Amino acid sequence: MERSLATDSPCRYIFRQKIFTTLVLLMASACQSATALELYGLNDISGKEILPCKYAEIRDVDYDQYVITPMLGGPNHNFDFLIEKSGVKILRELPAKLLAKELDVPYEIIADGHDGVFNHSLKHRDGRTIIEPTADILFQCHFLGDGMYKVSRAADSGNREILLNEHGVVAELPSNVEFTGDYYSCGLKQIVITEKVIPDAHGPGQTTISRHGFIDRSGRVKFVLPLDNYSSPFSDGFTSYFDKDGDRLYTVLLSASGQTAKCEFYYRVLPFKGNRAVVVNADNRYGMIDKSGKVLIAPTHDFVEDFGSTILVKSGGTFSLFNQGCLKLFDLPDGTNSVQPCGDNGWYPYSVGGIPPESGPRNEPYEHAKFGFIDGTGVVKITPRFNSANAFSHGFALVSNPLFGSIDETASYAVQPAFQKAKRIRDQIVVSNEVEDFSFETVPDYGNLREFAR
Repeated sequence: MERSLATDSPCRYIFRQKIFTTLVLLMASACQSATALELYGLNDISGKEILPCKYAEIRDVDYDQYVITPMLGGPNHNFDFLIEKSGVKILRELPAKLLAKELDVPYEIIADGHDGVFNHSLKHRDGRTIIEPTADILFQCHFLGDGMYKVSRAADSGNREILLNEHGVVAELPSNVEFTGDYYSCGLKQIVITEKVIPDAHGPGQTTISRHGFIDRSGRVKFVLPLDNYSSPFSDGFTSYFDKDGDRLYTVLLSASGQTAKCEFYYRVLPFKGNRAVVVNADNRYGMIDKSGKVLIAPTHDFVEDFGSTILVKSGGTFSLFNQGCLKLFDLPDGTNSVQPCGDNGWYPYSVGGIPPESGPRNEPYEHAKFGFIDGTGVVKITPRFNSANAFSHGFALVSNPLFGSIDETASYAVQPAFQKAKRIRDQIVVSNEVEDFSFETVPDYGNLREFAR
């Protein structure tokens, strides 16, 4: 079983920009009395042990903070501990079985009553009552991103969404408005507005006529899209939808301030990065436009992906890297079948060879392909030799051949390949291995984390 370091509310990481030293979460599987137990430890990517594999759970709640859950039956197992990434400082004790999402959502729904009759209320973690006890049912307290939250209220008159910030209720939405889509972005959140419900004349069903739109952080509906339209979240201040002029379809680029620009119809407009976005036309050809709709790369290519500092373009089976001005830098080596964004050293993992699929992804390695690294000028720095590879970060890269380990820029192993599974999450790596003869050890004194931080 693989476990990620992510919490129950992954949106926390969308809105945080800090990056710290790469860490490795180690998982060992142990068996005692036919009961499987997964135990966790923490290493940095160079192989230095931060915490040994002795803990029931380790999860990150910030880029530099981890919640440690002791083994059941061990000393102080009734408490979780919040530590810094160095593993040497206890920040505070936390109640056992604390859900990670509770660190993101400062509200708790309370149900009081008996004999099947309950009143619901909403309390802030600072003790304030935000919604007084009510016969209405309160449910689904969720983080919406950008410091906003929502609670759903079920009443005899119908369901309603309640919008909150960190201080309390901001607005209660009309019963015909509900949240949809992803988290707040650019201060705006996707909604669906039900305009009409038409009973089916030939049966018990009904037809709902609704429009998609966006609501701001005050609860005000800011944009309503044309019928039969759906828009992705705002990205870098822009989103898109389609409209018609007679029988002609076209794409509308919408800014968060309300400005619009029309351009030719694209089947898909991917999220904007900076001033540009990858587009896909009706013939499934890829290109790129700017925020005014101007074509930067004609939609004639097999595949286009924006790496940020560079742009990957695939045409006629050949991968090329373009600069931010959309000018070609160089072609990747013959036989390249996948390219990943570069690491912090400017090297791109790429794969060659292997067994091609009959049809399939446009930028994924073939079966049995080999991975190497190439720099931003087209010079191969490490020839393809690995079964898999991730970009370099802080001087090291995760590779497998077939077991997972990490290498430095000379292709020498920093962590010997000894792990059966590994996965990079943001700037961290989760690895796991099964240990057949694992024996339980006494957990050190939790009052002094320095005793077992190495």
